[in-house]
Amino acid sequence: MLPQVKQPYERAGELRAGVAGFEALPVGIPVVVGWNDMNAAFLGMGALTNGFVGLNLTGTSEHLGCVGPCVHVAREAYLGVNRVLFLDDREAFYGVTSSGGQAVEWFVKDLMGAKDVHDYFNKLFENQDEIPLASNDNLLFLPYIEGERNPWNNPEVRGVFFGLSRSHRQIYLAVAVLEGVCFALRAIYDQLPVKPEQMIVSGGASTDDLWNQMKANVMNAPFVKLNTTEAGCTGAAILALSILHLGMSFKEGTAKIVRPIQTYRPDADRCARYEKNISSFWRCIITWKSRCLT
Repeated sequence: MLPQVKQPYERAGELRAGVAGFEALPVGIPVVVGWNDMNAAFLGMGALTNGFVGLNLTGTSEHLGCVGPCVHVAREAYLGVNRVLFLDDREAFYGVTSSGGQAVEWFVKDLMGAKDVHDYFNKLFENQDEIPLASNDNLLFLPYIEGERNPWNNPEVRGVFFGLSRSHRQIYLAVAVLEGVCFALRAIYDQLPVKPEQMIVSGGASTDDLWNQMKANVMNAPFVKLNTTEAGCTGAAILALSILHLGMSFKEGTAKIVRPIQTYRPDADRCARYEKNISSFWRCIITWKSRCLT
């Protein structure tokens, strides 16, 4: 009762005549099996380039991981993250934090009553010479408003603002939410068996320069923005090219299509301050453990 299992780059068939919604396309063009959104996006972010490629796919939730040559590592080396085969004898280690952009959108729209996330932050930060570190002022946000997947799988975990005082203003809460997602990603990053030299970022939030720089500082690794936020579509295009027999390998297709446009390099001072604050984030989780991790 199940169809034949095929690779994502294989031909599934050809477009038939009279298929609703596809009347404008020529009959007989090849239909490629395709891939799920995460893997297609990883491919479209350059996952088949040399060595281990770090990847941060932003969205409602956030995926963070790396793709590289298959390696022999013990399970203890990547506890809490997933390991799956990729393409060309490569494999992916990755984790997903359930509330990335979702946590930010919840804060901005539901809590602050703003209509647009980007406009909200632009107005909030427009007169700031330097964005404060909320975690440096003992304010932390656990972004687990919809449970959490990695590095621990607990759908019952819940979010919390920790360390609130009367002196904290709106800007500190906003920064705490951004930092909280970064710290959740750092928890995944720390479980990767290989630490990539840099992280490629894509998805809707990759247009946010402030957040990209914050991630670079929290992870202490360069973050690289691409010329498109739609890495999944890019990956699908690379898969389609392979079926058209253009003499182009996946790696060659990636080199021609994937275009980095900006690199966010870690700031040594902020990296050091965040490194201290990360330990506070873990202490916050331990304090909240009876609700958070049990």
